[in-house]
Formats: sequence, structure tokens, C-alpha cells
Amino acid sequence: MIRFVQNRFDKNQLSSIGASYVDKTIKLKINDKQEPIQFMIWDTTGQEKYRALTRNFYTDAKVAILVYDSTCRDSFDKIKDFWFKEIIDNCPKDIIVALAANKIDEYMKEEVSQEEGQNFAEDNNIIFGCTSALSGSGVYELFADVGIKYLKSIIEERKEMEKENNDKKNEQNEKQ
Repeated sequence: MIRFVQNRFDKNQLSSIGASYVDKTIKLKINDKQEPIQFMIWDTTGQEKYRALTRNFYTDAKVAILVYDSTCRDSFDKIKDFWFKEIIDNCPKDIIVALAANKIDEYMKEEVSQEEGQNFAEDNNIIFGCTSALSGSGVYELFADVGIKYLKSIIEERKEMEKENNDKKNEQNEKQ
């Protein structure tokens, strides 16, 4: 989150307790146009004792990025065994979900292969990205992938609404 918003890394950054919020607006290219998108990011703790509190921060989310530490099997297993289902069960049906393998710069300590993360993402039809908060590798790209998918869904919704409105107008004109 900090790497994306401020393009910096603080090795002394403490883990989230409860939730923290930041935002950032970027422009993404959609259909040959630069479209602005504002990311309003809530970083919630994964700690079990805060689960009841943190649910309030993501139940209306449009996007969820589930991040695991590729050097820690337990963090990946918690996403597979709890967090993915938690998001699917408690967020809007059209939520866009992404899975981020973090600490890819520490590949010598890897406990979860990129292939395993990719397979989980493919099996669940979600976005997958490999990132390093330390170096910044893949961070912007992951947010861009999520943002593009979200903007495309908004464009599709608009098209459907316009079609419905046109159909209603045509129907009314035919009745007259």
C-alpha cells in the first residue's frame, strides 16, 4: 500500500492493527483513452482477534487485494483457508479479487511458488500478481490490472444501462 501510494518502503513499518487508509488517483489507458481512477485503500489486519472489526471496512468493497508473503506458507494458507471465502461471502457479488505474492525479491526463501499462487488464482478466476514492496517490482502493475478490470466493468454497466433505456424508449414509442 505504501509502495503504491508513496513509492517508498519502510523496513520498520509495523503491521496493521485494525485498519489504515490512504488514497491515490492514477490514469489508466482504456479504449485508447486515459481514464482517471481513484484508489481508496483500506489496509486491514489479518489478525484473528480483529476480524469482527475489520469486516466493516471491506463489506462494500469493489476490489479486494489479498496479499501473502511468498516466504511464509502460513500466510498463503490463511488466504486459501479463510480470507478468500470471507471476501466472497461478505462482499458484493461483482467484487474484483486479486491475489498478490509479495516478497518475490526473496526467492531463495520462497515457501510458496509463483506457480502455486497462479494456480489458485486461475482456479478461482481472480487476478494474480507478483510483487515486492521492498523494490517496488510488480506493485504498480497489480494496481493497474485491478483498475483496468474495474474501469471496464463500469463501462460495461453504462452500456447495459444505455441499452435498457433505449429499449424502454423504443417500447414506449411503439405503444404510441
